Amino acid sequence: MEDTANDLAEKIAAAEHERTVWEAGRSAFRTEGAAALNPHSPRSSDHALWAYGFDAEWKEKRGPVGSY
Repeated sequence: MEDTANDLAEKIAAAEHERTVWEAGRSAFRTEGAAALNPHSPRSSDHALWAYGFDAEWKEKRGPVGSY
């Protein structure tokens, strides 16, 4: 039972970390715009997570196609 609890705690911590990195990408787009630089190594998983958050915010701010 304790192993299951430890596994769950590790997975929750990993998910919180991923969410934090993703949100940092979104925040970077909001504050710095398209010129924001990804602070993570291109070979790290955090680099991709940050970029996904950045892209999500960019797409949200862009609005639907043809809405301008």
